[in-house]
Amino acid sequence: MQLAWVASDEIVAVRRRVRFRVKPTGKMVDQRQVHWWSMRAGKITGLVHFEDTRQVSAACRP
Repeated sequence: MQLAWVASDEIVAVRRRVRFRVKPTGKMVDQRQVHWWSMRAGKITGLVHFEDTRQVSAACRP
């Protein structure tokens, strides 16, 4: 679910909420993430992804 986004000629930043289940453990992850896209000449040149790695790591442990 997308919550918000901002854009310029060179940057697109998206704040979103992501929910998923880790199949091997059955645990749910429910978090907000930020995707920071770099652009040049209308093409994607990079992506930095921010997430709650502690929550994902905990969901992957039995």
